Amino acid sequence: MSARTLQAPVIRVGTAVDVDLATILFVVSAFIAPLNITVLKAFTAYDLLTAVVFLVLVTGGAQIVWAPRSMRIAAVVLLMAGLLGGFRSTAPIQSVLQVIQYAFVFFVVIPVILTLARARAVVYAALASFLAGYLVVISIAFGTQRVQLAGRVVPFFNQNPNALAIPTVIAVPFVLCFALVLWRRGFARTSMLAAGLILTLMLWSLTASASRGSTAAAMVSLVVFAVFRDGIPSWRRTAIRVSLIVVALGLVGAAVYWTNFFPDTLRTRIERTIGPDASGQTVADERFALNRAGLRAFVASPIVGTGFDNFRYVGQFYDDAATFHDPHNLWVQFLAQAGIFGAAAFAFIIVRWFVLMLRTQSKVRAPDDVSLLWAFLAAMAGLMCHSMLAPLVLQRHYWLLYGLGIAAAVELARRTQPAPTVITEEGREI
Repeated sequence: MSARTLQAPVIRVGTAVDVDLATILFVVSAFIAPLNITVLKAFTAYDLLTAVVFLVLVTGGAQIVWAPRSMRIAAVVLLMAGLLGGFRSTAPIQSVLQVIQYAFVFFVVIPVILTLARARAVVYAALASFLAGYLVVISIAFGTQRVQLAGRVVPFFNQNPNALAIPTVIAVPFVLCFALVLWRRGFARTSMLAAGLILTLMLWSLTASASRGSTAAAMVSLVVFAVFRDGIPSWRRTAIRVSLIVVALGLVGAAVYWTNFFPDTLRTRIERTIGPDASGQTVADERFALNRAGLRAFVASPIVGTGFDNFRYVGQFYDDAATFHDPHNLWVQFLAQAGIFGAAAFAFIIVRWFVLMLRTQSKVRAPDDVSLLWAFLAAMAGLMCHSMLAPLVLQRHYWLLYGLGIAAAVELARRTQPAPTVITEEGREI
């Protein structure tokens, strides 16, 4: 059976692109990813469809494109650190399950993305599909208004209100990027209306879910894209743009905080975070206790961690105020659960991605290509900021962004290379 058994045209300005069955399934999977439909425990419908696509590619004889070798080596080191920590974990099965998830991400999810997203049209289609899926999640939440005991609106697929807001961190830069592309093509009114409506829905998701981390991270991704959307500007232009964005965010924040246009749940949670409760404690104190406990656990065993998803069982031994959770900081969590080598491997995987994207954006010249790369950079910067408060390392949205960023950078870098010189039999260059 060939992987290219079904051909379908994809509309793109000035070109016609043939898309095979695997690519169609891949774009559909990007739509399913934010829906977060669980099949079995942590295995989602997105994972299932990605596995199917991987099998279609392998059985069809397609050449699988793997991540750069250095990233794969770092991924193997991370997996080994996770397995090593599993030997001293309280619940080994949970550690092993997360190791399997990491292996699936690095050696199935990312290769599928890199193999299929070899053209800008596919990258754009996957991003648009992801945005469409997330808008479905927001629309359902807006229509049902399903809330938990704290009054926070939750998505249809679980009782965690943060899951309603997290994709906004990724989505905001790409909504602005697509609007900018439409604007440059002469659809100014359409781009403004569409972006305004979508961003309003996303602002509602932040206020209704009352996710403080997602709100702060979404502002970071917004600022990064707005400042660097056309490349790295001069210091003067950077200062002007930052000032204008801060003023705009201040006005929006004031409207949200002092009016009834949006739910006031976020305002209540922010006030609880800043102000102490009857016992004199703030919400932030719990996070600080978890992070202190994580650092102490790392100092106690810097090489072998507690095992993935196992710190919660031993955190109270390192800090009496620690609750039954993992550290709410990406780097503290990896240090405590995977040791110094696992944390270093994950840091390399992240830094290598940023280096690749920054190098590529300095080479491309087309405004749309620069905007696309900075949308990826802005989204990842927002996620990194969010991960300092609540790690998202196994969220599929995160790794879809990671893989699509690599695919876009490789494709755009290839287009910037000069065409090879061909010498004819007459000795002329063409």
